[in-house]
Amino acid sequence: MRKQGRIEEAYNAARRIYSTNTDQYASSLMFWTAVDMLKFRVTEDRVEDAKLIYKALERLIGNVTD
Repeated sequence: MRKQGRIEEAYNAARRIYSTNTDQYASSLMFWTAVDMLKFRVTEDRVEDAKLIYKALERLIGNVTD
């Protein structure tokens, strides 16, 4: 979905997966979709939403695999 440009759909799907599974692969999925979503929110000038996503990224970064 990310590669198809369906950023919000991918982000919401990743959130559903991450809510029940927080292993390193789910964490990486959540991280990379959140990065895309952060960029998307910034381009929409939705700064408050972007700040919340950034905080989530700070928490996730330690669990991300290559």
